Amino acid sequence: MKLIRLLGLCLVLGVSGAQAKKEVHERVKAPSDGEVEIESIAGSIQVEGWSQKAVEVTGSIGDDLELIVENKGDRTVVLVKYPERRDTRHQHAEISVRVPVASEVYIEAVSADVEGHSLSGPVSVETVSGSVEMDIQSKDADIESVSGDIELRATKAEIQVEAVSGDVEIHLQEGNVDAETVSGDVQVIAAKLQGGDVQSVSGDIAFNVSLAGGCRLDIESHSGDIDLALPSDSSVEIDLEAYSGDLHNRLGADQVGGDGRRELDLRMGSGDGRVEITTFSGDIELRAK
Repeated sequence: MKLIRLLGLCLVLGVSGAQAKKEVHERVKAPSDGEVEIESIAGSIQVEGWSQKAVEVTGSIGDDLELIVENKGDRTVVLVKYPERRDTRHQHAEISVRVPVASEVYIEAVSADVEGHSLSGPVSVETVSGSVEMDIQSKDADIESVSGDIELRATKAEIQVEAVSGDVEIHLQEGNVDAETVSGDVQVIAAKLQGGDVQSVSGDIAFNVSLAGGCRLDIESHSGDIDLALPSDSSVEIDLEAYSGDLHNRLGADQVGGDGRRELDLRMGSGDGRVEITTFSGDIELRAK
């Protein structure tokens, strides 16, 4: 991960105060399915897919900053360059980037908020304190943040999310979700969840999902509460384990094992899928959606 390097830049440069700005507008030709790399430190980054074979950047940046937009074959670079050995604490960049809709997009930021829309190629985002909001059709999405919140909406995708103190909210039509946080909460809403692995240290975890046939889902939290809402006609085996927390089965699932206090093994329908939920001191609640 590059988050440590980005965090170091954030500490060195700072991100507050007023500034003089200049307008920018750059455009280069780009392949319909190439790579687009976008890097900035402070401000905002908006990325939108379009049908043209070009990358276009508009917006405003601090007077001391430089916008570099270059195409190198299958790879296009959008870089907000900061001058060396100069106080740039007040220098922000607010840029909007249009890319070919099927591009593979990589975004790096420190305290810049990131938004993405109408993208169908793979998307990767790394940020320190900026928020991330994506509404995409990509099949693969990989998002990392330290303290910024993450909101992701996707159709059919493989999703990987890492956060430290930021909250995570995922809306998915179909696919897999792997998510990990330290103190941030995680919420997953899915119409057809095929599988996933979600972990948190002290954050709460909430799932409101319908499970695909054969779904495999692991949910784990040390001290956070876990809430799982499923349709009453689900076909799944559910294993619950709480060392010092409470277990609540409000789903109407049949108990097939466990002592009912610290461990609970449940079955719904023919048990096609499997869900394992573990917490040390948090509570676990199952309910019908």
